[in-house]
Amino acid sequence: MTVPTRPADNAPVDTAWGDAVHDTVVANDIQYGTTAISISASTQGSVTITFPRTFASTPVVVAIIVSTAGGALGLWCQANVVSATQVTLRLSAAASTTIAGVPVHWIAIGPRA
Repeated sequence: MTVPTRPADNAPVDTAWGDAVHDTVVANDIQYGTTAISISASTQGSVTITFPRTFASTPVVVAIIVSTAGGALGLWCQANVVSATQVTLRLSAAASTTIAGVPVHWIAIGPRA
């Protein structure tokens, strides 16, 4: 959806402007997904996600561990190295460990290309 041009002060309001939902959400894209990250005999593991649709510029990315064992293992996840096309999600552990396939949900919100 193309965001119509805002009318100038004291100018007639164009129908396209009046019909559009004209807050910033119209110009943003929301993408999300689930992935799995493994740690093998270390304190960190990572995976790179390529966004299904490229953003116009760098989006905000939030990642969360959905494993109930995450708290007991001292795990946390962060979005690292974010660009308009991809993000690297990094899973970290409090101590060196081996963990297979920790489920991670992510969401990216940014300007629509």
